[in-house]
Amino acid sequence: TEEFLCPITQSLPLDPVLAEDGVVYERRAIEDWLKQHARSPKTNLPMGTKLVPAPAIKNMIERMVKTGALSEEKTAEWRKRIEEEAQVVELRRKAEAGDLSAATKLARAYSNGKLGLSKDSSKALPLAKQAADGGDPRGMSTLAMIYYVYPAHQSDALVLRWAAAAAALGDGAAHILLANLYDHGRAGLPLDKEEGFKLRLKGCEMGSANSRGLFHLAESYANGT
Repeated sequence: TEEFLCPITQSLPLDPVLAEDGVVYERRAIEDWLKQHARSPKTNLPMGTKLVPAPAIKNMIERMVKTGALSEEKTAEWRKRIEEEAQVVELRRKAEAGDLSAATKLARAYSNGKLGLSKDSSKALPLAKQAADGGDPRGMSTLAMIYYVYPAHQSDALVLRWAAAAAALGDGAAHILLANLYDHGRAGLPLDKEEGFKLRLKGCEMGSANSRGLFHLAESYANGT
């Protein structure tokens, strides 16, 4: 099976493509590589950006995975990614049918680069907006986060609008976003570290803080906020 492994990921490619060096790669991996390099990751020789889909290779790998011709160790990641693809298809189907929770989950997957998806704020935005407009608190805080994090969509006014609405409905992540606004005096809010601390603490108590949020909370404690 070694001949089927992508030289970059060292895994069986889910979306195999043939590059100009004659080597098969995982599409996303080689696309990311070629954004920064003009040479082959396999041979280190100069190489163009043309990529050709390799459906025959994909079908061959799929057959071997499904028939058990490959060891579990070799196919575990591939099986996981197939499952993630199925999850994305199901979430998209539900979101298109009006399921606000599914729209939020898919928006977050695009925003965070999860479920095998590349980070893409332009795809996350309409899904988050669908959920937020429909009244989903998590969708509101996700939309606020997109407006807060991504320069292409940045808008302090919209961060405040949607974070405040989500916080009023009990969303913990929204409290942390509001804390960030107070910490830096953004969106027309006063610079108020104490209010920021209170909001961040509440968000953490609601279980919505990631490691960065917890670090900021600890830092506030240390500074005696």
